[in-house]
Amino acid sequence: MYSAWQRLQSAFSFFTSLLLVLGGLVALSSVLYRDSPQIGKVDITKTVVKYSRAPRSYNPAQQEYAHVTFDLQADFTPLFNDWNTKQVFAYLVAEYAALPKPVAGTVAKWKENKVTVWDAIIQTPKKAKVSLAKKRNKYPIGDIAKVFDGRNATFTLYWNTMPHVGKLRWGSYKGSQSITFPPRSAA
Repeated sequence: MYSAWQRLQSAFSFFTSLLLVLGGLVALSSVLYRDSPQIGKVDITKTVVKYSRAPRSYNPAQQEYAHVTFDLQADFTPLFNDWNTKQVFAYLVAEYAALPKPVAGTVAKWKENKVTVWDAIIQTPKKAKVSLAKKRNKYPIGDIAKVFDGRNATFTLYWNTMPHVGKLRWGSYKGSQSITFPPRSAA
């Protein structure tokens, strides 16, 4: 005859196995379901390069920082049609090439720079419609070479769908916008 402890252990083992199979089916259903958000526009309206010290920093060293103003309209609601979606992480990234020759005091390790300009965590379908007008960059845009030197930058909207169970899904907006960093203005 089985003891109460053995019966409890057997029941717990059965329900744990059942939960594991159920989690696997949920993750599989999310892989089969793919949808994209509806992006209205990503428009960089203004770019200014200023010579200053790093924002919120005690370091007195100065360098060039780019300040951008952008408009963004996107509807991430289709990503929440999957019942396994916990939240969506959306972010705007500026990508630009490194200087061909390193500036004195820097190391030329990187060929391309990627800087997050803005981000948001969208946790409910009610907050999935993003409409930003004349929004300034959330994070400072600086370069390791300390100068932008008229380089071209491409701004791309990316998103990451975080499920309750399963793999993360990544996506990006194909309608990226390119700009040229202007010469620095007087501070």
